[in-house]
Amino acid sequence: PRPRNAWMIYRSEKWKALLGRQPSGTVLKQADISRIIAEDWANEPEAVRVEYERKARAVKEEHARMYPDYKYTP
Repeated sequence: PRPRNAWMIYRSEKWKALLGRQPSGTVLKQADISRIIAEDWANEPEAVRVEYERKARAVKEEHARMYPDYKYTP
C-alpha cells in the first residue's frame, strides 16, 4: 500500500468532523464530501497545510521502515 499524502490525511480527519455536522437522516455522497473538504483545504492557512505535510512525511518515513523494498508502480 502507498503511504497517505497530506490531502488524504486531512480529508480523513475532516470527514469525521463533517459527519458530525450533517443533519440526522442526511446522507452525503463521497463526491460531495470530497468537494466540501477540498474547498476547506483550499482555504486553509499555510500553517495548516505545512502541518499536514509534516504528518505526511512522518507517515512516509514509517512506511519506508515497514516496507523497505516498496516501489510505487502505477
